[in-house]
Amino acid sequence: MSFDRPCESDAVPDALSRLSASESRLVALTTHLHAQGFDVKLTNNGLRVRNPNAPGCCDDSPVLSDVINCRRRTEDGGRLWFFNSAREPIAEADRIEDAVMWVKGRLTPRDAAEVRD
Repeated sequence: MSFDRPCESDAVPDALSRLSASESRLVALTTHLHAQGFDVKLTNNGLRVRNPNAPGCCDDSPVLSDVINCRRRTEDGGRLWFFNSAREPIAEADRIEDAVMWVKGRLTPRDAAEVRD
């Protein structure tokens, strides 16, 4: 091992280093939500989150889902925030756990939550 070259584990993949701040926050949220059992996919429209265990409303939406975006919130001095598909603020983008809790509450049917208690 040479001290003049970084270890492979110290290198940042090029694709990750080119992400914007909002994209980086969505990637972090993706990781946390996936660990909670949600189906997640980054798309051009944002982070699509689906609960595979929660029935949706209709044929077009067979499971509960939402699309999360990350953008600056002018009412909060331009800080990055997560927003749902209805453009409602979820949580400041630095507060990943708060966003995860919001998604879990939104995409978990009430009767399923009562069964677990």
